[in-house]
Amino acid sequence: MAAPCCVLQLRGRFFRRSITMGRATRDITSDLRGALASVAVENRATIMEPQEIGGLLRSIDGYVGHPTTAIALKLPPLVLLRPSGFRATECTQ
Repeated sequence: MAAPCCVLQLRGRFFRRSITMGRATRDITSDLRGALASVAVENRATIMEPQEIGGLLRSIDGYVGHPTTAIALKLPPLVLLRPSGFRATECTQ
């Protein structure tokens, strides 16, 4: 779960900077620590059989939802990225 970690780091940087600039006296979000339940992580099994991979690719090809979602579904199998690597990818345009 890289995203929550990044958010916590950004929040910490924000408050440290605010404190050094005199705009805050302390990190007020520390009062919320432990108030929210952790998200349960559910790992998915890897597809190992060629027939199952073909079925998955056909299902992705048949997706008729939002065009951005369709592209996001079709790109990872082509570039062989894990979901976490794909989410962390940045556009350089």
